[in-house]
Amino acid sequence: MVRQKHIQSNVGLRILFWVITGLIFAFLLLPTVIIILSAFSPTEYATFPPQGFSVKWFRSLFTSPTWMAAIANSLKILVIAVPLVTILGTLAAYGLYVANFRGKSLLQTLILSPIMMPAIILGISFLYLATSTGLLGTYTIMIAGHIIVALPYVFRSVTNVLVGLDPNIQRASTILGASPWHTFSHVIVPNIKSGILSGAIFAAITSLGEVSISLLVSSATTTTVPVQTMTYIDQTFDPSVNAVAVIFILVAVILIAILEKLAQKSNTEVF
Repeated sequence: MVRQKHIQSNVGLRILFWVITGLIFAFLLLPTVIIILSAFSPTEYATFPPQGFSVKWFRSLFTSPTWMAAIANSLKILVIAVPLVTILGTLAAYGLYVANFRGKSLLQTLILSPIMMPAIILGISFLYLATSTGLLGTYTIMIAGHIIVALPYVFRSVTNVLVGLDPNIQRASTILGASPWHTFSHVIVPNIKSGILSGAIFAAITSLGEVSISLLVSSATTTTVPVQTMTYIDQTFDPSVNAVAVIFILVAVILIAILEKLAQKSNTEVF
């Protein structure tokens, strides 16, 4: 009798666990589901559930000069900022990994500070910098801003892989007479490539969605997709914005899937 009650109690706890888990997942996924379904609404305004099915807003998006210019700007900044921040983040992570000096922890904290600092404060700081240097509205200040906000992700991703790296690999290369640069490029980099690629993916995701700095320092010629989205919502609100969101969600899902594959292959925590 006691055993039967114990079994019933465990079954009840399992059911309660799955119900609570299902509710949490539903709460997290509901906004995304609403956005995706509303993007295919045939009406002139976003409705949920949609009154029918249409891809007119995706056609409108890709035939709009304003949206296409914003997409082009986002891609231009992406293809420059991501390689640069990946190189800088990798070098910073490796430099701090092999170095041992006073203030090392402080420097690590400084590199990671953009993810701890309120986004609006970072945006205002870049606004003052852009104004004082005459770079307001230029690609230069936009790229610099994207590098700053993405750098901590690359740094952490590479650092996590370096921590699990066998130090004897580097010692063996040095003993065999390899130069520090040869050791880094031919020994270290191949062994931490999963962390470098993961950092690059994090940087790409961050760059595509960056709005706090871009909103304050961009101009009409350097407007990115997130900034255009904010401006568009302020002026009107048709399902074109939802179509943009669907594309961003699709890109994010693909990048996260690649990230998971990298984590499985390396058996390390990417962040």
